[in-house]
Amino acid sequence: MSNTLDEIESMLQDCVEADEQLTDWERGFLASIDAQLAAARGPGQLLTAAQEEKLHAIWNRVTP
Repeated sequence: MSNTLDEIESMLQDCVEADEQLTDWERGFLASIDAQLAAARGPGQLLTAAQEEKLHAIWNRVTP
């Protein structure tokens, strides 16, 4: 999958804006991803494959 930082941040923002559709676990997951991205330095994989898959699953569910 391996999306760019801009793509991941855009998906993350879309999910956060759909807050009323999120579970508490999903809110925590998204907050964790946001913190991980803020701490990321240098090139390399931004998220694990499992994290990207979960982000995509949430994004697909909450966006039209």
